[in-house]
Amino acid sequence: FGAFEQNGQTVNVEGWFHVGSGNGSYGIYTINGGTLNNTNPGTQFFLGEGPNSTSILNINGGTINIIGPFDMADADWNGLSPRSSTVNQTAGTVNAYGGLKMGSSTGSSGVYNFSGGVINMSPTANNQFVVATAGGDGSGGTGTLNMSGNALLNSPAAELWIGNSGGSTGIINMSNNAAIIVNNWLAPGRGGTGALNIYDNASVTKTGNGNITLAGLSSTASGTINQYDGFVTNTTSQTWIGESGTGLWNMEDGMAFLGQVNICQNGTATGTLNLNGGIFPATGINTGNSTAYSTLSFNGGTLQAGATAANFLSSIPEVDL
Repeated sequence: FGAFEQNGQTVNVEGWFHVGSGNGSYGIYTINGGTLNNTNPGTQFFLGEGPNSTSILNINGGTINIIGPFDMADADWNGLSPRSSTVNQTAGTVNAYGGLKMGSSTGSSGVYNFSGGVINMSPTANNQFVVATAGGDGSGGTGTLNMSGNALLNSPAAELWIGNSGGSTGIINMSNNAAIIVNNWLAPGRGGTGALNIYDNASVTKTGNGNITLAGLSSTASGTINQYDGFVTNTTSQTWIGESGTGLWNMEDGMAFLGQVNICQNGTATGTLNLNGGIFPATGINTGNSTAYSTLSFNGGTLQAGATAANFLSSIPEVDL
């Protein structure tokens, strides 16, 4: 067991930063103020490196600057034994410019409890924010990002993947005034199983290049958005509810401001949009592939045309009223 508490000053780590590095180890790092720098190229910020380890990072203030990868519970390189990693961020700033990945390989679990402060991804490089992925052997881990309070995830260049690879399971839960701003692809269930759950006044704003895609890379992928309230905005690119696998958007309340929406993009996809409540403006809704299975179900809510279109609603095999 080891613990370190930083209340101010500056800590510079020139090599790899480890918490929970040994077999069966238990490590805690708490930062209440000051600056923690891990800014040497080629280094790594690593929580939960050791087999059967437990690692905890508490961020109550201050700033953490990371140039290399930020890995939570990565079992890809030293055996598939279980390990767990948890970050509790209530305030402060994390600049994760080398990307952030939580939960890789079977038995690995990464949980990020994010109730205040800011996470900034790289302003220029596509170093992804990944909530659960698979290791080199194809086995998947689990990852959970719980956002609440006024927490802000700001991603000017990096893609956001939830359940990146086969066998992985990723979940993002958003409540209160939590916000995500992503200027690239947003992919629940990119290759594994991914879910984005939105409550209260939480918001997701998608700008720039790339699309919102549910169940992206594989016919076995599963991607879901459960919108119980709050706001989703993507008017600069398309939204695909089922790109290659099974995509599902359950609209219970709130508002979704969208451009073109394709319920299914490829022939292997199955896509469903359930409008049970809320307001859903879009510039067009159709299927991206006539051989796919697309369903639009009305059970409440309001579907609005966001622009003048002769074929605003077209080519959808099944519409349930």
